[in-house]
Amino acid sequence: MDRSDSVPSPQPVEHQPSWSDVPVPKGPSKHASCPSPRMSRMSGSVTTTVHPAQDYDPWSQFVSRTFSVQRRDWEKWTSDSAKVSADLRFSSGLLAPSPSPNPADRRFRWGHSSVCGLPIISPYNYYYHKWAFIILLLDLSYAAFVVPIGVGFSVLNTQWTWVAVCDFVAGMMYTANMFLNLHVGFVVTYNLQKKVVLDGKKIARVYITSGGLLLDILSVIPWLAQVTLIIAAANGHKIPPLQHSMQVLRLLRLGRLSHLLRRVFMESIGGATHSFQIFGVVVISTTWLYVMQILYAMAVVINLVGCLWYWTASTEGITNTWITHYAPFQNQYGDDDGYLDKKLVSQRIPKAHLYLTSIYWALTTIVTVGYGDITPYTAPEQGVAIIVMIVGILFFGILLGSIGDMLQRATKSARKAAILRDKMANVENWLRNRMFPKALRNSIRAYYAEVWIRQAEEGDEEAFFTDLPHSLRHEAVWHLTSRALLTLPLFRGLEASVQEALVNRMRPRRELPGRYICQQGEAAARLWILTEGRVAVVMNGEEGQTEGDPAVLGETALLQDQSPHFNSHPLSFRTEGACTLWELDAAEVMVMFKQWPHMWMKLQAAARTSFFSRVANWPRPWPPSLAIELETLRSAGPEGLVALMTEVRDLLMDVHRVVNINRRVTE
Repeated sequence: MDRSDSVPSPQPVEHQPSWSDVPVPKGPSKHASCPSPRMSRMSGSVTTTVHPAQDYDPWSQFVSRTFSVQRRDWEKWTSDSAKVSADLRFSSGLLAPSPSPNPADRRFRWGHSSVCGLPIISPYNYYYHKWAFIILLLDLSYAAFVVPIGVGFSVLNTQWTWVAVCDFVAGMMYTANMFLNLHVGFVVTYNLQKKVVLDGKKIARVYITSGGLLLDILSVIPWLAQVTLIIAAANGHKIPPLQHSMQVLRLLRLGRLSHLLRRVFMESIGGATHSFQIFGVVVISTTWLYVMQILYAMAVVINLVGCLWYWTASTEGITNTWITHYAPFQNQYGDDDGYLDKKLVSQRIPKAHLYLTSIYWALTTIVTVGYGDITPYTAPEQGVAIIVMIVGILFFGILLGSIGDMLQRATKSARKAAILRDKMANVENWLRNRMFPKALRNSIRAYYAEVWIRQAEEGDEEAFFTDLPHSLRHEAVWHLTSRALLTLPLFRGLEASVQEALVNRMRPRRELPGRYICQQGEAAARLWILTEGRVAVVMNGEEGQTEGDPAVLGETALLQDQSPHFNSHPLSFRTEGACTLWELDAAEVMVMFKQWPHMWMKLQAAARTSFFSRVANWPRPWPPSLAIELETLRSAGPEGLVALMTEVRDLLMDVHRVVNINRRVTE
């Protein structure tokens, strides 16, 4: 059966760019816990090696200048990019202190320019992290609280009130941030691998397509309008009455916080796996961070609703609204008979008192159904009150009720989260007791936090395939391995029936970064098909070339009958990132191919060719005894070996026929 048409085609990219600002990792290089970056010139690009401890910073786990791609676009996005050591290779040299960049490297770094022709900044730059943290605080405070106040209370930002000053300063910072975002690289991730992209055109393209540029432009427009109106007012021109409403555009920046809040929620549901340190001073567990998230979200909603409540009365003309009918206002600020109108309200009632009263109404309406002392008097006020009460039911009823159920329910997910939490606690205790250096502690934390936990969450893939019936398992394995079977020289010459027989004998194997698939000298009992990831080829502790998927590893296990040197693996294979492999038992393969002796000869010839091509450019000579044996096998050539095996097969068939004839004669 021809399966060439059933090879799964690459899926379209489904990445979710995140152009949120990167909060701060720990301090500058002079007191940082990780080595300095290393930069070198490679094929016209800069390689910036970043220690994995930088990726462990808890704040960077929530908001980062990172987006994920699928396999098809990994090389496209990362061509001429700098590979980050935080791709978690964890090779023997990774944890050693990195030398500081020399001046020549620093000069070459500026060879990368943005679309504006200016230098590109690394997303791991310490000073950029400081700036990004300031912008994050600006979104958390100004965009969430000051902007609704300015819009709801119709504060003219052409008059230098405290709100107008905040608008002007925030506008300048948002403008600078928009310009800076065109000059900061980003991190692209795939399968626990990360690369820093420093290409100006790619940065601009992602910035535009992710929606980050549009959001920043909408944040800058009110500032440009404010500057224009200030100049116009200074020249005696009339100011439009609705110019303050343009500040509503800045409320869209609250969308930047959604990723952070979702991540905090998920971390806190699973329990605190680590604490969060800000500037090395404040330590907050994820449990308290979750509580702070709920309180912050509630404060933002109440502030929005309170400003909306006052704005509704303001648009109705103040007179004969909830403001003029509120008894404390009538008693304190009204005439002798308690009468209030728009003029008296604007002259006698401070804005701060109006704001506090609006917040009071919003809080009582959202938490309960209102105290009853402030009631709507106009149709718009009644509509707002209905909407706010519905929001209160949803926010504090369904949401908090479901969260309580999730926390109390002893589900498999909760037990799994407890296991992960206990593992991280044990790791922390072990690190403290062994008194490892700070950089090494952070590297070990990074490994467990990003690699070990992810592997544990993915579960046992082999168990999933074991549960499937034979037919479904066969189709699933073929779907995952067909690309390798139809493209690798070792298997593509086999008949379809032989390929399907191999598929039935494959077992999945998932390896973490830095693990050995096999080591030199081990018994050659298995071989592997690499379908995802990269491996380093190692001999006598020396690393040779690296190989990416698809590839065959340990194919010399099929040549044990040709040389005793192949009874053990002559090479070691170490994973560079997370790898997916399919394991074949060499003995099972040999027994299986007794049905197809001609295919067995082809398979061995292809295995010989694959092995010799791998070792042809090895940096060191082979051991003399093995070199002689390899040269003997190499000199025969694939054709000579096939011819020899054909003669042996024909001879065995003749002997078999003679034996059958003698048996019949005897009978």
